[in-house]
Amino acid sequence: MRKKGLLKAEWKGLIYVLIGAICFSTKAILVKFTYRYGIDAITSLCLRMLFAFPFYTAMLWYSCNKAKLREVSAKQWSLVLCMGIVGYYMASMFDFAGLKYISASLERLIVFLYPTLVVIISAFFLSKKIKRNVWWAMFISYLGIVIVFSGDTYQQQGNLWLGVFLVFMSSFTYAIYLIGTGELVHKLGTLFYTSLAMLISCVIVFIHFFVFHDFSLLFSLPKVLYVYGFLMGVLATVVPSFFISEGIKLLGSSKASVVSSIGPVFTILLAIVFLNETFSLIHALGTLLVIAGVVKVSRG
Repeated sequence: MRKKGLLKAEWKGLIYVLIGAICFSTKAILVKFTYRYGIDAITSLCLRMLFAFPFYTAMLWYSCNKAKLREVSAKQWSLVLCMGIVGYYMASMFDFAGLKYISASLERLIVFLYPTLVVIISAFFLSKKIKRNVWWAMFISYLGIVIVFSGDTYQQQGNLWLGVFLVFMSSFTYAIYLIGTGELVHKLGTLFYTSLAMLISCVIVFIHFFVFHDFSLLFSLPKVLYVYGFLMGVLATVVPSFFISEGIKLLGSSKASVVSSIGPVFTILLAIVFLNETFSLIHALGTLLVIAGVVKVSRG
């Protein structure tokens, strides 16, 4: 009976991670759609957060444990604030800005590199030794990016390097967020912590938007942009953040990393269908190397 229960939990976890990865894969496509209407990165990001905000507020209220909150120190609250700014505001801002200049396929692969950056940052600042097989796996991943990038240089026009740099910084800041959340997640709980960090990010995004744009702009956009905003905020943000967290809890991080590797593949398929992005044998080879290397790094 116990084995059956464990097997059922694993299947649940697999389905949760799969749903989360597929939903998250739509983000880059939806952002590209919003850019067709001439808006900038912060406006697109603000639309995303506008629709995500009420869901995370509800989740925060639902998961609030006052007794547990009293045990959280001022230093830990400061770290939560920093992680909300770094992990969701900065990472999202870099990502949305980068998508102005590079293909959705290349963006998704660069973002997918974050486990390798977690390993590198942990080695430099936390003195964690990197195994030889992990070094090779990281080399394969970055070789894959170089191959995909070389294929994209013949398609993209202008600022390709800038786009790659911005999305890489998105992956880098997200890796910092993941390293900084370990203790906080155990202290506050996954649901409460994720909701709180996301709400902090929402507030910073709103402030950023209102500094550079008139308040009325947010309510005078083409109607279709609100549809895209809803999809970005709910389908590509709220749903994956909770499904993947729950999936990792049931499945384990190593197995979850394998399942989530469907994400880049799904983004590429969507980009081909909806954005008419080309996908050659060079792109296929690079994508295969990136996914294989990252999955190996994630599993150690």
